[in-house]
Amino acid sequence: MSVQNILSTVVAAWMSRVSGQDDVAFAMPQHNRNAQTQSVLGLFMEMLPLQVRVDPDDSFSSLHERTADATRPLIVNGGPGTTRVEFLRNRNVVLNVISGAAPSFEGLEAKPSMVPVHASDPGHDVNIEFEDLGVTGTFSARMMFDAERFDAAMRERAAGHFLALLDAWLADPTTQIATVDFRTPDEIGALVDFNAMASETGSEGTIVEAFTAASGDHCAIRTADGSHRLTHAELDRASNRLAHLLKEKGGAGSLIAIHLPRSVETVISILACHKIGAAFVPVEV
Repeated sequence: MSVQNILSTVVAAWMSRVSGQDDVAFAMPQHNRNAQTQSVLGLFMEMLPLQVRVDPDDSFSSLHERTADATRPLIVNGGPGTTRVEFLRNRNVVLNVISGAAPSFEGLEAKPSMVPVHASDPGHDVNIEFEDLGVTGTFSARMMFDAERFDAAMRERAAGHFLALLDAWLADPTTQIATVDFRTPDEIGALVDFNAMASETGSEGTIVEAFTAASGDHCAIRTADGSHRLTHAELDRASNRLAHLLKEKGGAGSLIAIHLPRSVETVISILACHKIGAAFVPVEV
């Protein structure tokens, strides 16, 4: 079990969790020389594409096995000249893992150091570096983001999510990736504040009765960008129309699947289900 494969597993899990995609790909530099280039001055490096499938029920262990299987042929076949410069711009996430000690030169001690990636490689959205240049067994980590795409708060959250997944992997490799709660304290606080009730709700009455009692001219719901909004009266009429249709199809006691993204239409559908006494089942889009 190599450090490279462990960190590649966490990167794949992180990319899948934050993007919602089950097929992720990132670039992985391979520092190598073959027999023909041993005496040639210069840097020999290939930027290899690692593509991994992340299944919904994957644990860190199962994803690690799949990641190792995908990495092995890249390393075996990724000799000098394997990739082209154009490929560097086709992957927006790069994982760079470096471990090694610098040899002495004619008795002079060499001290290696990392050049900040932003000084020479500004074309990627996220660069993740782990380095142990003295082979001490302790790695230093850096995550660098394109500031035009990620503001300071987003960068902090992203790094926190990555570290939470890494901690979960190290604590128990059998943990199911999808169950890891990687929300930061600030994110949890924001959710609590967003859902805080302005006043105590009474135990009497139904959701439909509470909605009916609301003012008809006030805005009931709108999209985040403000492009779509409905007043209580408009929402009432829209949900009534859908409720009549649903009642013809089943009525009270029915189970109704709602296969919609977060939208005004989702709220209309939920309210319509309440109005006819049906249960709704959200289905992930």
